[in-house]
Amino acid sequence: MRKSKGLTGLLLAGMAIMLVACGSKAESKPETLPEGSPAGEAAAGNRDGKDEKEDKGDTIELTVMTNAVEGNLADFFDNRLPQLWAESHPDSRIVLKHEAMPFNDLQGAPLQVRYASGNAPDIQLMTVEMTLTLVEAGYLQELDEYYTDEVRADYFDGIVEGVSTFNHHQYSFMLHRGLELLAYDAAALEEAGIAPPKTPEDLIAAANALNSSDRYAFTAFTDPVDHLIMTWMPFIWGQGGDALNETLDAGALDTPEVIKGLSLIRELATSPAFNPMPSRPGNNGGILGDGETIFQFMPFGQCAMLQRDYADRVEELGVTRYPTPEGMPFVTFGGGWALGASAASKHPQEAKEVAYWMAIESEAIVKEMLADSGNMPCRRSLLKDPEIAAIYEGKLYSMIMNDTEQLDGVRMAYVATSEFNKILIDLIDRTLFETNTPVETIAREQNEKMNTYIAGYQGPKEGLSRRNMGLPADQ
Repeated sequence: MRKSKGLTGLLLAGMAIMLVACGSKAESKPETLPEGSPAGEAAAGNRDGKDEKEDKGDTIELTVMTNAVEGNLADFFDNRLPQLWAESHPDSRIVLKHEAMPFNDLQGAPLQVRYASGNAPDIQLMTVEMTLTLVEAGYLQELDEYYTDEVRADYFDGIVEGVSTFNHHQYSFMLHRGLELLAYDAAALEEAGIAPPKTPEDLIAAANALNSSDRYAFTAFTDPVDHLIMTWMPFIWGQGGDALNETLDAGALDTPEVIKGLSLIRELATSPAFNPMPSRPGNNGGILGDGETIFQFMPFGQCAMLQRDYADRVEELGVTRYPTPEGMPFVTFGGGWALGASAASKHPQEAKEVAYWMAIESEAIVKEMLADSGNMPCRRSLLKDPEIAAIYEGKLYSMIMNDTEQLDGVRMAYVATSEFNKILIDLIDRTLFETNTPVETIAREQNEKMNTYIAGYQGPKEGLSRRNMGLPADQ
């Protein structure tokens, strides 16, 4: 029986190698918005109707929207962020105001409704999945002027091109990212004399061997939302499969490589070791921490939670790379969070200036977000900060940070339209739960939908090759 839907988990961020560089912006210039776009029309109206406060030389209030609805991060954005701006810009008329929106709303239709109705924030914290949705609707400003050679060099390879760039323009500043990994109960494996699995077949065999009436041996995220793609696409990539063919003009979901990956997913899903109804969303590391499972796919940032909340058990736990077929290059999935400036802001230039300051100039803000999320910085210079480096101490983090091949194997997240993502979500969801339907049939039917989507796709091919397919940015 199918499990009930849980909340989506954290989205992520990740790679790390140390080098140098610090960002500085180029001279600003006025932004030109696309004529006829909803954002362009809203911005034009806003500029024609300046409020009296600005004419009088009073304060300019900019709203920063995040998903920090409670806890330390909410307090930081509510109180510390406006204070940091005022301290570093004593002569500025800008004052910052924080507005929080729950994660699921920030990731879906409620956020888009806000923009479409002309009630957008000035500065937006967003997942990399949502970035393209907002860009395609004309809701975000271009940020090209801030991407100097220094800023580009400071970002780890592939981030600017693979996440922030759309149709040759930059629309966001990436803040932090992570990767998907396999966590496990090291004490249980040691007692059974089983090594951490290296291949999908190893994982299936180990899970079946360790399954018992007391606990299911394997748990993973299964809700039909974007994070489902993050969790399960590595099984398809690992076989050499992907969503589209090499020329990016047709679907490839019915190829032998994809079908092999789906067959492995189906084998796990129909195994007696598969946890059908975990106590919380399947990517929440507390499932492993509480001893509810032995193997679990989970995001990188959950290492911080386990090290903090399960300090008495952390020595009994372990993390390793996603299982990869023998002889195939390792690959996992990377996601994360970014900042953008609304195209409909009443103060568009000021919104860009503050977004740049938050993401590049003020390390305090990124530091706070890294400490809260447990994810990895996207810029090399940040890892030279001792306080930031200290975030990644501890057993579980060290097991990942010392695996340079794993860090190099992170693919960019699917920054795709909702229609594209829905095809992949349904592909995996049906494989997991329509167990009476052969995976070959599911693959063929979903590939037909992909071909229909590609035939009507009007966006730039770079979006398909770099982001929608999850390919490394230099391909």
